[in-house]
Amino acid sequence: MNANLQTARPIVIVLGMHRSGTSLLSEIIHRLGVDMADESDRASPKNPRGFWERPVLNAFHDRVLEAIGRPLRSPAHAGLFPHDWWKTEAVQAIKAEMKTWLAARLVAEPGLWGFKDPRACRLLPLWEEVMEDLGLRPVYVWALRPGGEAAASMAKKSPGDRILSLVECEAMWLAYMHDIARDTLASDPTVVRYADWFDHPHRTLGQLRAGLQRSIDLPQVEDDRVLEVVNAEYRHEREPEFDGAALAPQMHQVYRQFGRLAQEADRSDAQGEIRSTLDRLRLVLQVIGAYADLLGELPALRKQAAERDKLAAQLAAARQDLAKILEIAQARGLEIARLQKALNVALATPRPTA
Repeated sequence: MNANLQTARPIVIVLGMHRSGTSLLSEIIHRLGVDMADESDRASPKNPRGFWERPVLNAFHDRVLEAIGRPLRSPAHAGLFPHDWWKTEAVQAIKAEMKTWLAARLVAEPGLWGFKDPRACRLLPLWEEVMEDLGLRPVYVWALRPGGEAAASMAKKSPGDRILSLVECEAMWLAYMHDIARDTLASDPTVVRYADWFDHPHRTLGQLRAGLQRSIDLPQVEDDRVLEVVNAEYRHEREPEFDGAALAPQMHQVYRQFGRLAQEADRSDAQGEIRSTLDRLRLVLQVIGAYADLLGELPALRKQAAERDKLAAQLAAARQDLAKILEIAQARGLEIARLQKALNVALATPRPTA
């Protein structure tokens, strides 16, 4: 680490696919002494313990995704993003707003600070620029959950305005894993497996503490006070139930490889294996992206088909009306011809003389 990075203010960024325990991880880090969320988001009717996010940042992220044509509700969100998407004029304009907001928040809140939003997993090149411009140092913490579990949970929990199919969520999981590994592996992120909070809570907390303390000084907090937020009821779907998932082979392989980062003290071998996997995963995402593009076109195609069917029905009705009109016209033409004939006869008949 160079001198500039050593003196830069650290910002904790919790990453992970949606429904992977990122909210739980963010709350635990908050209890360890890092301000991770706004007061307004520490509780929610959809999540009684809160999502532990910063809604303003979420809104920035949604605007960026809209600007590059990859909103969360779109199938295209699961594919590869456009080349150098963060360098576009529209995204750079949003980045300027993000920097202004973040700089003001950090002046007002000088203590340990961080944020969590799964969308950030796909926007890390943009965040790297923001961090560099503001003289900040990202400290990445990665919440890792098996793809089958996370995808099933997201498909069930998705809000009504962005209902996603199970296979779309599986593809999204692969895309998130690809981007997190590509953009953070060199920073040696701290990786925490979701299941470990329930199977080995104290050991997992110790590993998280050790990972964070490589970059920041944490206050002393008792384990039990931190771990009281871990509730076995949070764990619903289990990975063995999803062996038949459409993308199960790819998800199993990626989870196994990435999970080594949470288990092994010397992670160099695991990192090398992951780097070799990224190229293959990128090919999978290219195929997914092509499929997603077709899915993205379906609504417009369905609308066109509906309009075509409507026009066809209108044309059929018009033809029927025309046939009736022609039938009436023919009948009236025959009547006119009869009357004309009668008139001609009448005119041709000599009138009696007085």
